[in-house]
Amino acid sequence: MALKEDLIEALTESLRETENFGKLKAALKVELLNILSKSEQPAKRPDYPREIHFLNKLVTEYLLWVGYKSTASILKTESGTDDHPVRRSDLLKELNLKDDGQSDAMPILLNLVSTFQKISESSL
Repeated sequence: MALKEDLIEALTESLRETENFGKLKAALKVELLNILSKSEQPAKRPDYPREIHFLNKLVTEYLLWVGYKSTASILKTESGTDDHPVRRSDLLKELNLKDDGQSDAMPILLNLVSTFQKISESSL
């Protein structure tokens, strides 16, 4: 039995030393959430205002941009937005914004934060 436990510990430690461990944990969480959401008595999600759904999409766009694909996948599963692809053009349209030469290089959420920081700094 000790050999089996040592092997499991060695494999777990080896995975932790690579970037694959986080991906595996995230994939496992997504699968568990999918299984739980398909159970006979699924928990009813609260009816969030439309702004919450929009914010989830903005955060998802940011997460995908910075390369947090697993985290974005979990957010999409938990928020129920995994059936709807996040399109930058749709998000910009909703905000009544357009990309210029510089803004399209960053996620929308980062652009918004940066803009508000500049406004705050200029008002000091």
